[in-house]
Amino acid sequence: MKQDTSRLVRLEVVLRDELVGILKDDVHDPRVREVRIVALTLSVDYRHARVHFTLKGADPKEVQAALARATPFVRSLLSQGTPLKRTPELRFLFAGHRSEEEPCSE
Repeated sequence: MKQDTSRLVRLEVVLRDELVGILKDDVHDPRVREVRIVALTLSVDYRHARVHFTLKGADPKEVQAALARATPFVRSLLSQGTPLKRTPELRFLFAGHRSEEEPCSE
């Protein structure tokens, strides 16, 4: 069971890094510019991923709607850059506003 847990953690890191790159480079919706991914939690069967994000000065409902609209595109790009047979369903969850000192995710 320990092996499964370590694989799960590694995949969470890979998915998070890929997702940060996709949101930064490939999604051109201006509402998504201030999104910072703070955590990604993958289910044990790798079918669902909860993506927790913070914002700086934007309306969370508007940004969440933009992320929901971009999700199919993001999943297709994510499938190309990850070692999974199935790309997990993404669920974006607002984790709160961040302070002015914190930089955007890179």
